Amino acid sequence: MGKRGSSGEGGGERRNQDRRRSDIGAALRRIETKFATVFRACPDLIAITARDTGRFIEVNDAFERIMGWTKPETIGRTSGELGTWESRAERDRMIAALGDATRLENFEVRFRRKSGEVFTALMSLEVVNLSGEPSLIFVARDINQRKAEEMLLRRSAEELERSNMELERFAYVAAHDLLEPCRTICSFAQMLERKHGAILDDEGREYLDFLVGGAQRMRDLIQGVLGYSRAGMAAAQMVDVDMDDLVKVVIADLGSALETRGGAIETGPLPVVRGDPAQLRQLMVNLIGNGLKFHAEDGRPRVRVAAESLEGEWCVTVEDNGIGIDPEYQDDIFGIFRRLHGPDRYPGAGIGLAVARRIAEAHGGRIWVESEPGQGARFRFTLPMV
Repeated sequence: MGKRGSSGEGGGERRNQDRRRSDIGAALRRIETKFATVFRACPDLIAITARDTGRFIEVNDAFERIMGWTKPETIGRTSGELGTWESRAERDRMIAALGDATRLENFEVRFRRKSGEVFTALMSLEVVNLSGEPSLIFVARDINQRKAEEMLLRRSAEELERSNMELERFAYVAAHDLLEPCRTICSFAQMLERKHGAILDDEGREYLDFLVGGAQRMRDLIQGVLGYSRAGMAAAQMVDVDMDDLVKVVIADLGSALETRGGAIETGPLPVVRGDPAQLRQLMVNLIGNGLKFHAEDGRPRVRVAAESLEGEWCVTVEDNGIGIDPEYQDDIFGIFRRLHGPDRYPGAGIGLAVARRIAEAHGGRIWVESEPGQGARFRFTLPMV
């Protein structure tokens, strides 16, 4: 009876082992089925090859669709025999990039379809051992269309840049050539006023005033175009610029405006930046000068200049206690010849802030304003840290 019991227990154990093996086998088959489904249905090209020879072991449906070779044409043959690479050097480049690693991700390669068409693919690969043989699993995506779009976009950007440069040169040359006859008109109109103004009646003098005033405004506008064109050019002299010293020079330049308006300028610690000294000086003249100009009629202008580190850049602030700017117009004021007030109230060509923006952008920065009507304005611009 004991033997029969042992035999029964042994038989039960074998049955349990058989069931476990059956369950494991079923689980493996399910995994294989899932893998085969994903492998076959993946929209990206997948291929398994022998590492040393490039012989194809398996490919998915997308390989057939993208490359043009059917699976029977591919399996057992090498990439060299099929010519799937643009050249042998392209495969060697991929192998060199892989080196001793077991994975290579997002590597651009050039493949050749069965039709002979060469295309660019973004490929990732994994080194694996299949039945003891070093193998490579490739996953690649055709990015030919994307590359073509990138090239078209790049060409469009280059063409736009060339067009902008030509327009800037045209504006500069045209403005430069127009300046001389404009000066002639101004000079002779003023001479006419001095020598013969006394014999003109009131209407004649009024006409002459219009002529002189119009010629002077034309001259200011042309000079503004010249300044705007120069500000758009690449900074000619990129050196270390101490903004403390530069602002002191600007304050000296604006001495007469300070004295006339009874204004004051305060400065906090300012950094050393990399830039074109002449352009940065013009930028600060324009911003501080505006702070002195656009002040309330019943108050004295106060301007404060300060700087702080902001996300890896220097942010310079020029803050005033002036009339402020409605948020509705805060983008418009950086456009060329955009004015919010007539020249009879606040003289100028309406180009200072446009020049300031071009200088900031030429130095790799940006400029903006924070303001409310009657609350002053804070003009802020960024510059890369040295």
